[in-house]
Amino acid sequence: MPRPPSRTGLDDATQRELCWWIAKGCSPEEASKRAGLPNSVRTYNFAKTQEFSLVLRQSLSKYLADDLAPKAIKVLSEIMLDEKVAGRVRVDAAKAVLDRAGFSSAAKPSGPDDRLLSEYTVEELERLVVTLEEKRALEEGKQIDGEVIKVVSEGLDPLA
Repeated sequence: MPRPPSRTGLDDATQRELCWWIAKGCSPEEASKRAGLPNSVRTYNFAKTQEFSLVLRQSLSKYLADDLAPKAIKVLSEIMLDEKVAGRVRVDAAKAVLDRAGFSSAAKPSGPDDRLLSEYTVEELERLVVTLEEKRALEEGKQIDGEVIKVVSEGLDPLA
């Protein structure tokens, strides 16, 4: 048995259809006509509800994912593969496609001051190692007078 219409007098299917047309850029009046409503009064009443916001957000998301995203990827791929387009634009298009596909550029290993580790002197690397070892020791235990002692919590062993 179908659900009864909402307080605005619109059933769920009509609400979704109205929001679909609005998501595609139609005015509320045009959306009302396309959804088969005689006028836009109920559309305006529906637009004042919280339910409208939710249904419209779902419609926008579906429209972007189902209609616009494939077209955007097609445009990016055409730009990326067109040898007449400037190289920098093609690279940007390729980066956008890779980014959307979940690939990202590899992070460069760097030190605290954003220099590459290969740019550090031996002395700077040795100081960095000491600093990192001290930091790890502090995270694993407590340091007292230069000695690291392991903190053991009594009575908190989950396997006991």
